Amino acid sequence: MVKSIFITGTSSGIGRETAKLFASKGWTVFATMRHPEQVHDYDAMGNVITYPLDVTDNDQIQKVVGNITDKYGTVDVVVNNAGYGLLGPFETNTRDEIKQQFDVNLFGMMDVTRAWVPGMRKKHAGIIINLSSLAGLVPFSVLSMYTVTKFAVETFTETVGEEVAPFGVKMKVVEPGPTNTNFNGRSMKEGSIHIKDYNQMITDYKKNSGSFAGGTPDTIANLIYEAATDGKDQLHYSTPEVKQMGMDYRRKEI
Repeated sequence: MVKSIFITGTSSGIGRETAKLFASKGWTVFATMRHPEQVHDYDAMGNVITYPLDVTDNDQIQKVVGNITDKYGTVDVVVNNAGYGLLGPFETNTRDEIKQQFDVNLFGMMDVTRAWVPGMRKKHAGIIINLSSLAGLVPFSVLSMYTVTKFAVETFTETVGEEVAPFGVKMKVVEPGPTNTNFNGRSMKEGSIHIKDYNQMITDYKKNSGSFAGGTPDTIANLIYEAATDGKDQLHYSTPEVKQMGMDYRRKEI
């Protein structure tokens, strides 16, 4: 039978490459993004179905998931990919900026997961893959709130994974480093308040962020495909470089 996958944040970068990879493998792909009318990559692919979806809108999540479930049944795999980075030190981040960061990176992921778990539990099968980051393993200054959300994604995946495992549902986490995408462009928002004492930290981050190893979007898409299809109970998936950096950081702290 043809397998199906639901992916958030598919307008560009890792999400788009993941959708295209699974489509090329014959999967039915439900590709969601805020503005599907602006993306035409999927028009020629008969097995890609696009939906408008803002992960901060729980009513819309419920409507889209309900529509897919009614027409096609519960999907085999869910990939929570939508996210962005809030650049700036905590002192300068407003409460609204922090709330938006958590709404997209964490609460949106939780709402999408909550929407799909009941069907997977009843089917006694399903895989939910959450996109974390190197920043979920190693803290980054002036990207502190993004880092906090990604550490939370790691813990959420581990703990909820234990809750749903008895019902045949697997939770997995993929940990890219900075990839050759537009993360530092369209997927990065700089805080509205600026304090000159932090300027050098922000300059250093912008200068050095490209040096962190994380792979290309297609590398991470292949990692997601591995997590979805390898049949293992493995929890963490990351590139060798990211895995090494995470282990080095933990060893430094012991």
